[in-house]
Amino acid sequence: MEIIEKRFNDLDVEELYELLKLREEVFVIEQKCSCVDLDGFDLMANHIFIKKDSKIISYARLFDKNTRYKYASIGRMCTSREYRKKGLGKILMEESIKSLKLRANDKVIISSQSHAEGFYNKLGFKRTDKEPYMEENIPHVEMILKLEKMLK
Repeated sequence: MEIIEKRFNDLDVEELYELLKLREEVFVIEQKCSCVDLDGFDLMANHIFIKKDSKIISYARLFDKNTRYKYASIGRMCTSREYRKKGLGKILMEESIKSLKLRANDKVIISSQSHAEGFYNKLGFKRTDKEPYMEENIPHVEMILKLEKMLK
């Protein structure tokens, strides 16, 4: 297995296909989300993923501060069903956080599905004052991580 991070224009066709396929499997098929996955933001994101053989098995989309939001953000976090409960999500999030910190980001904001709040708490994220909300009929909470306290 290898962890790879690339800008959109550096993804090869197979990687782009694999990451879109994984996002569709998790968000559209498993979670029944009807949102438009191709939202135009992939073009300005860094794409970080874990690849096994030629298959992307875990993925996240990263934005530096002032790109999409005031703070850096991590989104579209997903792992293939057959590779869950093996620590890949934790590994990918830790690598995502390191990457964002190296690029001088001081805070990271995420929109966490409520059931995953404990997972993100263990990584240092804290719920913001924003009220829980529904997105695609799934309860979410906004969470933030202050990087100046992390990874020194």
